[in-house]
Amino acid sequence: MTHTRKTHLSDVDITIFNQFLETNFNNRRYSDGYNWTRSTWMGGWNSYLGTVTAGKNATLTGLATLITGDANDWKLLAKKPEVKSGQIIFVEPLLCKFELMLRVKVVSATKKFLADFGNYQQNISMNDDSAKATNLFFDADKSPYTDCLGAIDSVMSKGIIDSTSTFEYNLLGINDVLSSLLKRKSSLREMLIGDSGWIQNYDDYFTHDSNGPFQAENVIKIASDKFWGQIGENYRQSVKS
Repeated sequence: MTHTRKTHLSDVDITIFNQFLETNFNNRRYSDGYNWTRSTWMGGWNSYLGTVTAGKNATLTGLATLITGDANDWKLLAKKPEVKSGQIIFVEPLLCKFELMLRVKVVSATKKFLADFGNYQQNISMNDDSAKATNLFFDADKSPYTDCLGAIDSVMSKGIIDSTSTFEYNLLGINDVLSSLLKRKSSLREMLIGDSGWIQNYDDYFTHDSNGPFQAENVIKIASDKFWGQIGENYRQSVKS
């Protein structure tokens, strides 16, 4: 019998969360004295709409620090860092920069992932924080078991932690990172590096196994023609074209 693997469409998740940006921005903007107020930000996949309004003594260096963590990124917005109170700034360049940072960190996290394949098992108490729980999957001495979906969730979470901090990640209060991601239909070719995807297995899979535990593979695109997924092997063996 001939089998055809369905790889032309996948459910693609983006590595940028508006929830993260909103939580992070709102928690920092007053406590650090940056004096910016944000509008609603929308978008993903390197395309955004969003503005901020300057308050008294606001600067573009402060705005860049709020969004990307790098004060020097103000240069993506203007020729000088000074702004007037009430001035409106379009922040798309900073959001695109932050998205790129997240993508790079997500891909890097696939190389650090150490959990064995198996039913999800978390060696952590309910009193521990979310970042600590995520970091267990990257600790050779404490790493739990997880399946391919749990691995994607952990790698995406690790990308956020490494782009910011454990403190900022814990402010999100997210137990299921994948449920907080934007989603769209896309081909494998159209997936961006750092996107995660769900690739269906053989068309007639359920005629052979009605339970369906291996009906699909969850992967992260790490290069133009390479994908990483949790299969219980080392990094090199877990990367497929």
